Amino acid sequence: MTDPNGTIPAPLKPPGAWFRELPEGYVAPPEGPLVQIDLQTGRVAALVAPYGECILDGRQGCWTPGMSKTGYEYAHVGSIITAEGETVRTANVGGGINHFDTSLATAASLAADHYANSATRRMIGRYMDVPDVGIMFLGSMYPGSTYMHAFEAMTSALSGDWRWIESMRDHEMVGSQLVNNP
Repeated sequence: MTDPNGTIPAPLKPPGAWFRELPEGYVAPPEGPLVQIDLQTGRVAALVAPYGECILDGRQGCWTPGMSKTGYEYAHVGSIITAEGETVRTANVGGGINHFDTSLATAASLAADHYANSATRRMIGRYMDVPDVGIMFLGSMYPGSTYMHAFEAMTSALSGDWRWIESMRDHEMVGSQLVNNP
């Protein structure tokens, strides 16, 4: 049996491919789990939102997100240096906090600050659009993450947050977090 407090061998400098390519053998939901973590390496692949599915926003019923017009630049506010020495813009995914309060102002900057809460970081990666699948998060568990952190992530779902960007006259995803039910 694996010690839940044991550390997953997540690298400080993950391979660049982890942020651009689905892992070999990836199985998309519903056949595969929403959050997939390789416990031998710390590599993460997680579905944030499947294409063509209703997203509930708590105010206007539901809507269907499309592909990002910015490459998720509003969510990729950090960076990491890969094993190959490349600097890659990244997003953090955490858990242990509630959804962003939609009753607050809808400014993307306020939501981005909510998702920047460094006390809850579990995964670092990039969002990307994968045709015929949806919006994916690809990356790594944080170095020092435990098997319990991985278990918590794998038994969760990612919930994305889309904010109205006035200059685009459209919604754009500004972050996501681990939740019990998206």
